[in-house]
Amino acid sequence: MTGPAIPDLRTVAVLDDDAELTASIARMLRRFDLRAVTFTDPAALAAHDSEEAFDAFVLDWLLVNTTALELIERIRGRARNADAPIFLLSGNLAVGGIPSDPELLAAIDLHHLRYCAKPYSPIKLAQDLQHSLTGGST
Repeated sequence: MTGPAIPDLRTVAVLDDDAELTASIARMLRRFDLRAVTFTDPAALAAHDSEEAFDAFVLDWLLVNTTALELIERIRGRARNADAPIFLLSGNLAVGGIPSDPELLAAIDLHHLRYCAKPYSPIKLAQDLQHSLTGGST
């Protein structure tokens, strides 16, 4: 977990089982004036989300032994997160930008997730997050 509390910055939870990737994403988010709190374990993110509200989430779909579905359901189950942007990163084979995994596709539709096929540019991710959080203003 990284990122001291910085007032007036939007806070983004970043979860991936690859610590180097979460660190890379966090560095880029900071360049776009977003505070990143990184996690490599979904249970740690779930526990932290009980204590601190996040403005947005960046989640890897495939984790060590599971998918992010249970975590997504928990996030969406909290009233404060009902409309929070969730960007879902996945290396799942996509055809025409549509994932081939039916569970992933159903989760995207049901929970209004923003699907980002890996490899996804950290710069583009930061821009997309900032746009989602500011309604397009910078």
